[in-house]
Amino acid sequence: MTAQPIATDSVMRPASLSPFDLPIDADKYLIRPGERLMVTPLGAGIPSAILAVDPEGQIIDPKMGIIDVGGKTLSEVRRLLIGPLSKQFRAERIIVSVEGPHRVPIRVIGAVNRPGTYSVFTSQHVSEVIALAGGLRRSASSRHIQFSGGPNPIRVDLELAASGESNLADPPLYAGLTVTVPYQTGEMIRILGEVQKPSTVEFVEGETVQSLISLAGGARLTGDLTKIDLSAAVHPGDMIVVPIRPDLMATGGLVVTGAVQRPGGYEFSAGTTIDQLLAKAGGGGSDANLSRAVIFRPSDRLTPGADSMSHTVIGGLRDAGGKFKNISLRPFDTLFIPRFVGWVRVSGQVGRPGAVPYIEGRPLSYYILAAGDFLGAVNRGSIVIRNQATGEVLPAAPESMVSDGDEILVPSTGEKP
Repeated sequence: MTAQPIATDSVMRPASLSPFDLPIDADKYLIRPGERLMVTPLGAGIPSAILAVDPEGQIIDPKMGIIDVGGKTLSEVRRLLIGPLSKQFRAERIIVSVEGPHRVPIRVIGAVNRPGTYSVFTSQHVSEVIALAGGLRRSASSRHIQFSGGPNPIRVDLELAASGESNLADPPLYAGLTVTVPYQTGEMIRILGEVQKPSTVEFVEGETVQSLISLAGGARLTGDLTKIDLSAAVHPGDMIVVPIRPDLMATGGLVVTGAVQRPGGYEFSAGTTIDQLLAKAGGGGSDANLSRAVIFRPSDRLTPGADSMSHTVIGGLRDAGGKFKNISLRPFDTLFIPRFVGWVRVSGQVGRPGAVPYIEGRPLSYYILAAGDFLGAVNRGSIVIRNQATGEVLPAAPESMVSDGDEILVPSTGEKP
């Protein structure tokens, strides 16, 4: 159903079941009312049976009696059931597993746009229930979110999850009851220079230079990591700068990254065009989005030999016929060919925040409606589109065209995106 404004004790439901995308961790999986446990006696020659958990968190069985399982983990319940089940079945082994995802109430509090309780599937992740809660508020922490109610509180790190470096940073909702989103503490670290996504991120105890460069998308092909102590610890206020490679400084080399056959550095020669450089890199891959190709050009204000270069983004590289324009490249230019992702992300004050399938030629208004339309008090004059290829954030109107991989940000009244 379409999401509506809610009180703290009300419940909102996602539209459809989401399958488990990773193996279940039985030591973290909480058994709750509504759970259906499947009992399979191996080698007994009989079909599996279902044990249902009632609203009071109990399994009531004529032979085993009443067994209190509410709030226990799957591992704990298996240990509770193995004795009584062994008396009923003559089997080589008895397997107790969950039948599949089911709905549970998850409370979201703190620095989100719509705090409340949401009905979600156990297979969904913390990031998805935060999206249902309207997303993070401005200045909310994205790296120190707490997911509690299970055996131990879990720290959720949405930045780490988005980088793809850890499957555990955005845990499934079967592992807790309450998501608490704090505000940022102000302890920040800057990652600059030749990295994919120059960033300012929150400090997390125990991280190293290597882990933070990975968080920023890793070093560009133009980056030189040989003179950096990647194992060094970091502290609040630190700045990590990845310098440009000396050989590129010496030759004014060109770089091709993204969805190409042979990404890497190539020697510069005067008059080199985009088509020529792309041909040297073997052309675009099968998932290359050539229409969104961009050039990152070092700023003319910086002198060669600086530790890092700021970059000007040059887009619109193709003409109306779909061919690359005859643009002469300059020393140190980087040609980036993004990949097709097939969706547009809509976040903020909409009914169903999340990913919407991309359809070429559709304007912003189409994606807002596909995401459940505006919800509550919306600051329509501050809607922006974040460009997937460049990271640029630009003002948007209902008729604004949206491209593959873009993110539409819909702030509430009184908030800026």
